[in-house]
Amino acid sequence: MKILKNFLKLVLPLTVLLLTIAGCSTNKSNVKTAQINQIVKSGDSLQENGYYVFEDGNLDVSLSFSPFLNPNKSPSDTEYDAKIDNEIKQINKEFPKAKLTKKEFDNKFVKSLKNVTFSVEKKDKKVLIKGNDINKEFQMSDSNDNRLIDDLGTEYELVYTE
Repeated sequence: MKILKNFLKLVLPLTVLLLTIAGCSTNKSNVKTAQINQIVKSGDSLQENGYYVFEDGNLDVSLSFSPFLNPNKSPSDTEYDAKIDNEIKQINKEFPKAKLTKKEFDNKFVKSLKNVTFSVEKKDKKVLIKGNDINKEFQMSDSNDNRLIDDLGTEYELVYTE
């Protein structure tokens, strides 16, 4: 009986602590469904269109790229190469397991991911999408929480349900 009592004294507080930590974890979605659609192209990016669709831990991502910043003028080779390098760097940062190379870069990047968390942090004015295969952060606009901006200045619209 004494062994059981000592065991409970040790295990019960440890169990309560672990459950408390798990409950406070930020790796939990506070969103049930969400859709993020690109609405304004950034001059610093070749990304022409992008969307993120989240539902119950699953995320579909589709990004399309265009080499022409100005359709009436072809980019120089060095300008184009620098833009491609920047896009590859950005994709590999946001999708760490992608390991995309210049040879593999295409005008479309499509991923379907599982076990993803999606959280809207109104206090910090951020939207976070995290998982083993993705780490993406958007900043909310100062004037509208449903308007998002990524770190390249591309703007998106957010629609979600909690």
